[in-house]
Amino acid sequence: MKPLTTLENVFTHLMDQLRGGTGEDWDQKCLYAPPEVCAKSRCALSDPCLLLKATTVDDELVEHLPLEAEAAGLSLYCYGHTLFDVAESALQQQPKLTTEELLRALNYYNIHDSFLPFQEEKRRPKQWNIGLFPSFSAERLRQETEERYPDFLSRGRLLSCPCGSALIEGGDSELISMCNLISCASEWALFVGVTLPSPSREGRWSHHLYHAGYPSGPRAHPEDSKKQNQHRLAADLEGFTRAFPGTEAALLENYLRSDALIRDAYDRWVQFMTRRHRQKNWQPPESPPPSHVRPTDQYSSHDWRQVTDFLQYLGFPLGDALNI
Repeated sequence: MKPLTTLENVFTHLMDQLRGGTGEDWDQKCLYAPPEVCAKSRCALSDPCLLLKATTVDDELVEHLPLEAEAAGLSLYCYGHTLFDVAESALQQQPKLTTEELLRALNYYNIHDSFLPFQEEKRRPKQWNIGLFPSFSAERLRQETEERYPDFLSRGRLLSCPCGSALIEGGDSELISMCNLISCASEWALFVGVTLPSPSREGRWSHHLYHAGYPSGPRAHPEDSKKQNQHRLAADLEGFTRAFPGTEAALLENYLRSDALIRDAYDRWVQFMTRRHRQKNWQPPESPPPSHVRPTDQYSSHDWRQVTDFLQYLGFPLGDALNI
């Protein structure tokens, strides 16, 4: 059995062949990897994998892996023809294509089932800033926005949604402070910041809830002592249910567990508690496995795109507007 290589090495091998105009028939090959690698939502350059002959399909349309892959306990990672087509398209657009750019193109293809348009992607913001104003009409939001931030609508967008209105702006933005101020008129405002993934980082999102001009959450976890040096963060679930009528605290808690601020604070708290109670062999509470919060959700809790399911649950279906 051949030793496993990395996806980066496979990329380099393929790009050398494409640039040289020679090479093997990638229609007759596939990439295979350990099941836990195949289960991830995004490929990484460090992913261990193996290039072997392609899968076969029998008369009953059942797909079979090559014996070498089955014997090694590997699963199908990527079809050879898919990788070849993605690389060929990317190289035509980017003659000096790097492995990082090819990784981005492959991940884009796996999500959108289309080739990455590099020129359009360059214009895509690295971050989305979203302001939700529940039970607040688009007309009133426009008035507040034009009065307080006259030039915002020349850069951002105002949308009418089933449960209120929303503001969206890409890149650097002052929208978080706008949410705080406009909540004086709208009573409630929710800021959601979404950082899009790149080859060097995972996608992530976080929130800030405002009520009548004051921050409402996230805030220090009520179960943590004020004397502690490190606190967990907790969302204001009661505030959420008041701001977004019809939502349930249990479902909101499951969504907000993926909030980057809450998650990072939890990780620091675990490190603090482990050091503090080293002699007692303290163990953190067991984290729930990745799951969909609702059966209708598209994404599970280990996928940053779950934020679109969260927004949908609040009554703000913004996935298409954000191009996520």
